Amino acid sequence: MRVRVETAVNADSATVFRVLADLPRWPDVRKSITKMSVDGPISAGTPFRWTSSGAALRSTLAVVTPGQEVSWRGKFLWFTAIHRNTIIPLTGSTSMLVAEESMSGVGIGVLYSPSKLEDELRGWVDDFADFSQQELG
Repeated sequence: MRVRVETAVNADSATVFRVLADLPRWPDVRKSITKMSVDGPISAGTPFRWTSSGAALRSTLAVVTPGQEVSWRGKFLWFTAIHRNTIIPLTGSTSMLVAEESMSGVGIGVLYSPSKLEDELRGWVDDFADFSQQELG
């Protein structure tokens, strides 16, 4: 299963990236994230552990490109997820945040429907867009 969601953000790509790359602050951005522990620098290959909507997750940063992308792969039970956030500059002060997630594993469609994943990603981009806009004051 794969889902893609995007939203326009009234913040430049550097600001959106800064918010996405600040993993320890994710619980401030998204209330469903209640715990976060990063095991190294914010760069590809760094593992992190977090709790989202009550699920304890183990993930590893896959791509960290300043101003452009923060992506990771992770596991929950026997499921694997790949989550990609890309930032597309639109004008000097606006950008597009695109979130894409694929999930695989036996029975994933029973536990997590495509519409549920789309709703989750919509909340994700909206929360990160709102927080990025607030960062600009």
